[in-house]
This record gives sequence, structure tokens and C-alpha cells, in this order.
Amino acid sequence: MRTLEGKVAIVTGASMGIGAAIAEELTREGARVALVARGRGALEAQAAKIGALARSYPCDMSDPAAIEDMVADVESDLGPVAILVNNVGAGTFKPLPPRSTPATSSATTPTWGGIPGCRPGSPCSNRRRWRVARFRRSGRTIAR
Repeated sequence: MRTLEGKVAIVTGASMGIGAAIAEELTREGARVALVARGRGALEAQAAKIGALARSYPCDMSDPAAIEDMVADVESDLGPVAILVNNVGAGTFKPLPPRSTPATSSATTPTWGGIPGCRPGSPCSNRRRWRVARFRRSGRTIAR
């Protein structure tokens, strides 16, 4: 039995790596999955590779208005979102400072959720109670 049959999931950072693997596993379990990332070409290729249960939604996750539009599009196309996998990655890429200077960056500052549009109190997080998908070491998907 596929445990996520009929559920809708959004997976950010889904064009490659961990996000792509999570999206693939969610579809194996029966979920309809919205793959989200900035790069349209890689995202569409990943959705095609995964199959009919996956659709691509290019979105700049640093833009709160774009996030709201993306969530609205996903819900219009696939139905109410039940699962959010917030796998988006961001960072600052620059040379390291000299050793005598304390290194600080936004990467060391804790943030909730990693994306501005899905922090507590934002319109994205207030839509409904999101279901949580947990991935154990075995790789099996469990919905709670």
C-alpha cells in the first residue's frame, strides 16, 4: 500500500540532490509532488524523470510574494498542500576572511524554516497545519 496516496507535497530545492530524491520517494508513496527550485530547465527535467505525479514550479524562494504565488498555483493545480519539505539551500560564496578576523555569516545564524515565506506567522505557514514527512535511515517515508 502506498502511504501517501492522494496527498499533495511541495519539495523545495527539488531540481537535484536530496530534494530530488525526496520528491521521487514521495511519488513512490503515491503523493502528487510540486518540485520547486529556481532553475526551470533542471526542474522540468527532474519532473519528467520522476513521472506523472511530479510537476515543476520554478520559484525564487528568497521572494515572499513569489512563494505565495507558487503555493497558490500548486493548490490550484494539485489540491490542498498536505506536506512541505523545506529543502531549499542558500549561502554566501566568498573568500574566507583572514584567520585573525572572526568569521560570521548568515549560514551560522539560526533561522526557522530557511525561507522567508514559511516562517511562523507568515501567510504560508498560517494556511493550515502542514503534515510532516519524516525520512528514516532506511529511506522509507512515514507520514504523521
